[in-house]
Amino acid sequence: MAFVCLLVAAQAAMGQLMIPDVTNARVMLVDEFDGSLLDDRFIDMSSLGGNPVNAVRVGEEIWVSNQTNRTIHRFDERGSYLGDVAGAMDYVRGFAVVGDRVFAANAGQVTGHPERTGVLVIDVATASVVDFFPIGSDGEGFGFDVLPFVQGNETRLLIPDQSSTDEGLDDGEDIDWFDLDGTFLGTFHDSDGVTGIDNPMQLVDTGEGTVVAAGFTGSLFGIFEYDPAGEQIDFALLPGTNVYGVSPLANGNMLFTTFEGVFVLDTARATVTSVVSDRWAGFIEPLNPGGEPNHCPGDLDGDGTVSFPDLVALLSRWGPCEPGETGDLDGNGEVGFVDLLGMLQAWGPCR
Repeated sequence: MAFVCLLVAAQAAMGQLMIPDVTNARVMLVDEFDGSLLDDRFIDMSSLGGNPVNAVRVGEEIWVSNQTNRTIHRFDERGSYLGDVAGAMDYVRGFAVVGDRVFAANAGQVTGHPERTGVLVIDVATASVVDFFPIGSDGEGFGFDVLPFVQGNETRLLIPDQSSTDEGLDDGEDIDWFDLDGTFLGTFHDSDGVTGIDNPMQLVDTGEGTVVAAGFTGSLFGIFEYDPAGEQIDFALLPGTNVYGVSPLANGNMLFTTFEGVFVLDTARATVTSVVSDRWAGFIEPLNPGGEPNHCPGDLDGDGTVSFPDLVALLSRWGPCEPGETGDLDGNGEVGFVDLLGMLQAWGPCR
């Protein structure tokens, strides 16, 4: 279980990862380094209800797909609800941003609209559905995620097809290539569902030329890694575990989600520890794609969270100083009670 991606990811900048709490209709925030829970209610969606699956930053907004509400909700960076993406959707699940477009996996067959089973294309500027294309080698597939992945100098889409044999969910096992116009280009990985992945869920670009995939069902429950040609190069067996979301952690371990919570796989010891339990957790996405954490007043050490080390740093600088020096949050030339109050008000993950 070496996982090529993790050897490099361990040196990446720390940030935060977003994970929808599907059961309780909210979005959690965890630490990108070790997977520890930072905020159990980063975005509260209780007034909207439904089953949120995937939270993705889109420009200065955060969009959250909600499969049972049949839409994608839009929030600002502080979690305030802005409205929904316009256009007909069904069981919308994983989605991704490529330039000025969003590509979203949509399962129309679940709601009686098989003609909308495939991928929706959304214009970011207008936040509205503008196009659609079917998936699968025969145009009759359906999947749970869309992953932009560079092949050569061209960005293409990797899309899992969970109905590879046109016989339903239990027979899906392929991951296919599409161009940005929705043209089927071929199969990235062709599994038999027995010796390889079955029902691939979330797909993740490791940034090192490999792809990590969550294997949901089949004889091999677990996490799979593929090289740029689609060849399986690593696998972590998690018996009886319906792996839903997955993400490498910067400490070399692997974060994954199931219908029972959020967990960390220690890749060296092959052990699993629980982060959050008793809830269905969704896909895992960076709060700030590119690896840089959010920063905010009071985050003196720049780790994306206002916490105890920042408090210690502020108290160590108590008293007169040059205006704007570290700890002087209000810029009045003194580290004092106003600065302390500002830090306490910003306590927790930066937004």
